Amino acid sequence: MIAELKGQRPVVCEDTIPRLGRCSCGGLGRVLYEPAPEVACLKCEEKVILESRPFFRSPASQREHEAWRAVIAWNDLKGC
Repeated sequence: MIAELKGQRPVVCEDTIPRLGRCSCGGLGRVLYEPAPEVACLKCEEKVILESRPFFRSPASQREHEAWRAVIAWNDLKGC
């Protein structure tokens, strides 16, 4: 995605790969894949767990898909 602001150079935003934002406590988040994909804060242990209906045939691909969705949900909740 390329965003252009008036009078400024274009800004390229990579929005195809979710980036894990910090928790509201300032701690770093981490992604765990088993048993269900979750994002948890290393400092305060707040969590986002996300499960979705099967979309991929491969269990590994399904877990990766759910983990990415958990990262997006984490960032939405944390205002990142």
